[in-house]
Amino acid sequence: MESIVLELQQESLSNKNNISDLLRKSYVVARKLNIPEFKAWLEKEMNGYSESDDIPDYRVIPGQLKGQHPLRGWQTILGFMSSMKIHLKISELENDLNTSGRLALSIDDQTKNKIYENSNMRYKTEIVFFIDKSSVKGLIDTVRNIILNWTLKLEEDGILGEDMLFSHEEKEKALNCIMNLN
Repeated sequence: MESIVLELQQESLSNKNNISDLLRKSYVVARKLNIPEFKAWLEKEMNGYSESDDIPDYRVIPGQLKGQHPLRGWQTILGFMSSMKIHLKISELENDLNTSGRLALSIDDQTKNKIYENSNMRYKTEIVFFIDKSSVKGLIDTVRNIILNWTLKLEEDGILGEDMLFSHEEKEKALNCIMNLN
């Protein structure tokens, strides 16, 4: 018999495993154990956060707001955003890690208009938010650590899920398993 909870622990320990696969497997466990809060968090990580969602602290990433100058290239825009809430699916972030250079996130039109109005920019230009890949890597590692801590807590409570099945007793214990997701 093989425990899905122990498998998840092993997969959480290795950066070789795809974070999206780890999330999906965790989602199966959360659904089978009927843990709504953790299931909802996993869905948001897999599908992305909406504008109305509360964004966890680990998804607020520092970076630089820059505008494209026609002669001088990318120029830092001072006095505005120094961090950004990241709403993207974790799979998109993971894929971005495999690209070269820094990551550039687009800025919504409403924010761009505020910047145009409150800066000394003489013309409208492309504005993006540049972030460092190490910040994205940190975000992904935080998600990995949350899953690892969750599975360790499940194991401590005697919830293992042999052959991907959970007993009635394990499901009852899981209802009392509370995790801090921020």
